[in-house]
Amino acid sequence: SVEIDLDAPIVVRAFKEENNLKIITDEESECVYSNFDCTYEFDDGLAMTTFNGAEHFTDWDIDSDFYIKCKDQYENRPLPNQCSLIARPFEIFEVQEI
Repeated sequence: SVEIDLDAPIVVRAFKEENNLKIITDEESECVYSNFDCTYEFDDGLAMTTFNGAEHFTDWDIDSDFYIKCKDQYENRPLPNQCSLIARPFEIFEVQEI
């Protein structure tokens, strides 16, 4: 039997780790982002740092939205006007009672 992979990588987790936005994909992949929208070409995106093939990092920035696209070794990726994930970092502030 032969298995064919036609699916783009899936982002299974996204969170803040230290001062980074970290995403984890369900397979080894390469991820890029734009701060504007999902309509950019993959090759025009800003590269995320990759560790172990499935962990991807960029600086945590609460003033930016991250329109992330990931592709696998077979060039499977989202459609040109779609993203793998849209991330909007934020900070949580605790209100202290006086």
